[in-house]
Amino acid sequence: TVSAKKLEGEAYDNTVRDMILACITLKYTQSNSVGYAKNGMMIGIGAGQQSRVDCVKLAARKVTTWTLRQHEKVLGLKFKEGLKRSDRVNARVRYIEGDFTKEEKVQWEQNFEAD
Repeated sequence: TVSAKKLEGEAYDNTVRDMILACITLKYTQSNSVGYAKNGMMIGIGAGQQSRVDCVKLAARKVTTWTLRQHEKVLGLKFKEGLKRSDRVNARVRYIEGDFTKEEKVQWEQNFEAD
């Protein structure tokens, strides 16, 4: 048999907070929306797809990207001084997804300090 441990105290409060956040957020998205909340943040939302399954897949991909952005290799990327925040975010996501053509990779590498 499988036993479920009852959430108590802070764990319960955090779970309730995340559920409230998810409900409020999804209330204002399109139909068939799916969301993942963690530690008071929405870390993945899938919306606007005709299939609920596609919404789940979209939200899950966003969660995976968010999770990998916390990895030490991603956090350790050495960006050039003065690079815009949006360019750093985009470079991290491209690093995680790894979907470069040869030309794109050369351009991507220009965001970083030389070794």
